[in-house]
Amino acid sequence: DIVKDHDKTRADAVTFLEGRYRAKYEDQGVAVDVLQAVQALAPKSPLDFDKRVNAVNHFRTLPEAAALAAANKRVANILAK
Repeated sequence: DIVKDHDKTRADAVTFLEGRYRAKYEDQGVAVDVLQAVQALAPKSPLDFDKRVNAVNHFRTLPEAAALAAANKRVANILAK
């Protein structure tokens, strides 16, 4: 029942919208890996999802992005040991 299971209904709606947004973002030139990275965080709302996609997409355009991503990967590997 939709009324009784509010959290599940909301999660289902967000999942549905995320799927529809994929085409929208791809039309805007957003890479699929950006969408996958944001989806992995399971944002709580469509607005949160949109803000995160835009932030990650902008980050990728920065000249420092590759170096920061590589440094983050090295740190994560060190901490995993």
